[in-house]
Amino acid sequence: MGFDVKITTRISVLDLIFPHHCKICGKIGAILCERCKKDIIFGEENVCPICHKKIIRKCDECENELDATFMTGYKEQRIGKIVRDYKFKAIKSLGPELAEIIERRMPVILGEVVVVPLPTAYKHIRARGFDHTLVLARELAKRRGWECNSLLVRAKDTVQVGSSAKERVKQANEAYELKGSVEANKTYLLVDDVWTTGASMMAATKILRAAGAEKVMAAVIVLSRNK
Repeated sequence: MGFDVKITTRISVLDLIFPHHCKICGKIGAILCERCKKDIIFGEENVCPICHKKIIRKCDECENELDATFMTGYKEQRIGKIVRDYKFKAIKSLGPELAEIIERRMPVILGEVVVVPLPTAYKHIRARGFDHTLVLARELAKRRGWECNSLLVRAKDTVQVGSSAKERVKQANEAYELKGSVEANKTYLLVDDVWTTGASMMAATKILRAAGAEKVMAAVIVLSRNK
């Protein structure tokens, strides 16, 4: 006689046979242990994504249409490996962990906040089986009690990996469209995994500004030192 096994039971059995190892230190028990998460959270100071000087919210010296930018570290550091595993090995369970790390690095933001994920290329969503940026945005919004809204959609399914800085700017300016309306009294927090040249973030910011957004901020997991 056959019988059904609940999915949660199957997962629990798999966890016993193949328990999670921390992606940084290798400790058994969690995909990112609490000690390593704390090291990431407190190991770096917030920096300007353009000139890389230490900032609290915004650099006064750089031309940046964002009201604030928040990050956790650099792509070339160990947090960058976690992001690569999340994206390119499609380890979805790292999404909530990365969202927790960036949320704990961010200050209090007053007023109504709408978290807006930068749209992911459709072929990357199909390849991974999930939208990695949307997972980050939803988890971040849930932790702060904010709204999450996919206000931006792909107009063109271009891929920026491997493109030059000039090509990235051109692609980004043509990549997104607004879906829905923007309210001037709300703060819009754009979320992405990596800031390389900033082309995608700046293009998204311009669209929200043109639609009437007065406050636009950004949260990224890592910055790239190599433009």
